[in-house]
Amino acid sequence: MREIAEMLPLQFLQAREVMMQRFRPILHAAGFTETQWRVLRVVHAHGSVTFSELSEESVISKPSLSRILANLESRRFLQRTNGEEDQRQVHLSLTAAGSELVASLGPDIEQEYERISQQIGGDPLVELSEALSTFVDSLRSAHDG
Repeated sequence: MREIAEMLPLQFLQAREVMMQRFRPILHAAGFTETQWRVLRVVHAHGSVTFSELSEESVISKPSLSRILANLESRRFLQRTNGEEDQRQVHLSLTAAGSELVASLGPDIEQEYERISQQIGGDPLVELSEALSTFVDSLRSAHDG
């Protein structure tokens, strides 16, 4: 078990890097970094998120996220609105341009996922996704509890 414990974090990083090598050319051609895209995808998936929710969901530190948001706002892909009940709370959502961007890159991203699925087989990809979700949820609940 000790060998697995020592190798697992490195394997996660290697898996992430191998995956991102497939998507970086798509993102860079569109003028985006991985972290900018992660922010756009999370906001797109939720419709509207708070700063804290976005930081947690995108796994980006709050100081780094502030810089990314400033960039995406200046490029008019994101907008901030104050919460209705608590004016101090900021909600982030995509602008029309942001939604169009996510929609326009979607087919290229999906095509790359399809290539990966064909390369390793569809079932292992689904099984891996499910196993990782279970892993993350289990560790989060153990940590929170």
